Amino acid sequence: MKHLLLALSLLTISFLTIGQNNLVPNSSFDLPVKGKAIKTKNLAEIESAKDWYSPSEPKADLYTKNTKSELVSIPMNTRGREEAENGCCYAGFLAYSYKSKDPRTYVQTKLIDTLEAGAFYCVSFNVSLSDLSKFGVNNIGAVLSKEKIDASKIKTFKTKPQILQYKNKIMEDQYIWEDVCNVFRAEGGEQYITIGNFAKDDDVLTKKLKKSRAFTKPQTTDAYYYLEDVKVIKADTAVGCKCKSMNIEKAEMEVVVRKWESGNVEENPELLVELKTIEFASKAKVLDESAKKTLNDVAKIIAAKPDLKIEVIGQTDYMEELMMSKAKVDLSKKRVEVVADALVAAGVNRANLTLSPLKSTLSTKTKDEKLLKNDRKVYFKIIKK
Repeated sequence: MKHLLLALSLLTISFLTIGQNNLVPNSSFDLPVKGKAIKTKNLAEIESAKDWYSPSEPKADLYTKNTKSELVSIPMNTRGREEAENGCCYAGFLAYSYKSKDPRTYVQTKLIDTLEAGAFYCVSFNVSLSDLSKFGVNNIGAVLSKEKIDASKIKTFKTKPQILQYKNKIMEDQYIWEDVCNVFRAEGGEQYITIGNFAKDDDVLTKKLKKSRAFTKPQTTDAYYYLEDVKVIKADTAVGCKCKSMNIEKAEMEVVVRKWESGNVEENPELLVELKTIEFASKAKVLDESAKKTLNDVAKIIAAKPDLKIEVIGQTDYMEELMMSKAKVDLSKKRVEVVADALVAAGVNRANLTLSPLKSTLSTKTKDEKLLKNDRKVYFKIIKK
């Protein structure tokens, strides 16, 4: 366990540390408007954090270690349990409510300086889904604007966020902070950032979640997120933004650590299948010797669980998509098929495999080989019953 945690720490340290010129004031919600510390007592007190407010009614929430109120305390509060990633505090907002029973909430602040026309900015913030939320959703995003965005404009659903998680995946993690991070090219003059869910309910993907046995209170029929560490930082280039969520190595290491801590790997070795990745050279659809060895290991694990259902997911990078579309070749499909054939040859029942050819995960056009390489792969997911 210790060697895994050490490896994770080293990976984290090795990532590009973005400069300290963050244009978001009070980015972790720790500074009070009044007094020496934030001491909220009730919900809807986001404006107790210096420089932050809500354009919506009701207002967003603010949680703190410096309170006796069980509603808004840290780590335990009315929505579940979460430690502050930095400092004493974090915010909370409602991103979705089943059948729109409750209105969504949003957080907003004015940037320290206006954005420069044509310049690239790395925009990021961290969220953690509350433990009592029954749903996780996608479309958690940020809008950068020249003027304040008020509630009436949000309700028209014409406000489109420039920043979404790079896969716009459902944010469902209730145990660690996940980053929503992407690159933004400014028109010039943007001076406000607003965070929340700006999509219509029909355009929002949802996932039902089971409640942890650690909590006795009933689930809330919504998706409520804690919010921390908001950043807007000028980047040198369009690929100058190094997001945690876009680093495959770190993401896999986090999965290993969390599953090892819970004991699931020892009890369920098939979970190791999800940590296996088959990498391909550019434009390639054949397996090298390393890939064949990995697939033999995967096949052995699956063979021990004859009822196990596996999703085989294949991807191509952005440049490959451009080239292959002209040739009318579905390279992602070719890759999942060759992997599936190899597994079947090693003794896996083809009926237990679901093939899912996908495209590139990159939202920014790039020729950066390091980023492109992350998308030339096939990986696996266990299909839960």
